[in-house]
Amino acid sequence: MAVTLDQVADAAGVSKSTASRVLSGSSRVSDRTKRAVQSAAERLGYRPNRIASGLRTRRSNLIGLVITNLVNASFHTITGVLQQRLDECGYQVLLCVTDSDPVRERRYLDMLLDHRVDGLIIVAPVTTPRRSGR
Repeated sequence: MAVTLDQVADAAGVSKSTASRVLSGSSRVSDRTKRAVQSAAERLGYRPNRIASGLRTRRSNLIGLVITNLVNASFHTITGVLQQRLDECGYQVLLCVTDSDPVRERRYLDMLLDHRVDGLIIVAPVTTPRRSGR
């Protein structure tokens, strides 16, 4: 069973709202209280409920990355760079590899939209039309 914010607050001897302020990074709390709440959260194994937080903030901190494949060296590089940069900005990447299957691509896009991603990046090969007669 997941540890709740109420349990962390009780263990730290503070109110639920104070524990919430500490765990969300507010500066309006004394250092002593911060240490008590952070210690209780760590000791109990508290993990914030990102879904509940997302409902409040209307942000998921998720970015969907839909890519044709990872075999192509360019796509592999793009994926690595995007993941690193987005991580530095506090985002998690949901990687979806389509293998050029339009049905799978549609399913992934629907799933990402259902998860209310904050952004969507689609990487696909650029094709140029063939010229006939050459």
